[in-house]
Amino acid sequence: MKIQTTEYTIDCRDAEPYAKLSGVLRLASPAAYEHAFAPIRKHLAATLGAYTLDVAQLTFMNSSGITGLSRLVMQARSDSRELVIVVSDTVPWQRKTFGSLQKLYPKLQIRN
Repeated sequence: MKIQTTEYTIDCRDAEPYAKLSGVLRLASPAAYEHAFAPIRKHLAATLGAYTLDVAQLTFMNSSGITGLSRLVMQARSDSRELVIVVSDTVPWQRKTFGSLQKLYPKLQIRN
């Protein structure tokens, strides 16, 4: 499933355990992110092995989005699912923000 707007894209590939977020995500509330991330949440729950979330081309995400992502991390933790988040070193906020999510789930992997 692919959600595409003028500001962002959320591409959740049905055939593989992978989702890609790109652009600028500044939705109004955590509830708005719950709706936008619903395909990822569903896909993550159905995945047996590792799941990859690629945010390397996500240039901005507000605090409501970080809350939404932390809920995905918590879902992976409760399901004992391996979660890999792909970040970019050229987007300064990513490494720090996603690195702090490892405190929620030590098995979370952050890759470039």
